[in-house]
Amino acid sequence: MAKLFRCSIRKHSKKHLEIKMEYPLDETLRNSIYNLDFYFFFPSQLHMNEKKIGVDNFLNTIQVNTRFSSPLIPLGKVIDTDFHLSPLIRIENLLKQSNLETKKIQSNLLYELQTLSNLYRAETRNF
Repeated sequence: MAKLFRCSIRKHSKKHLEIKMEYPLDETLRNSIYNLDFYFFFPSQLHMNEKKIGVDNFLNTIQVNTRFSSPLIPLGKVIDTDFHLSPLIRIENLLKQSNLETKKIQSNLLYELQTLSNLYRAETRNF
């Protein structure tokens, strides 16, 4: 079953919008790049125009926070040695590398440990 792209927008506070997007990642690709185009339309009563606010000022005040959701991998699958997407398998493969001191390996290791802890948290919460 194919996963679908989903997007929702809600008022986060008086001056903030929250844009939540979910899009499927292709697990066969090592890296993916996504380009997102946003169009903002403001009522004239807000007086948000190029003279008053300025394009650069407006763009510089946009704050982006990226949050990754917990992957939906059951704990039984995490300990499966044949499941190549398991964070445990990926951690084991990283630890086998001789250049553990490099920033890239350390960053990847941290990412896999965070993924593992998020999986555990999500699965125990669902339990």
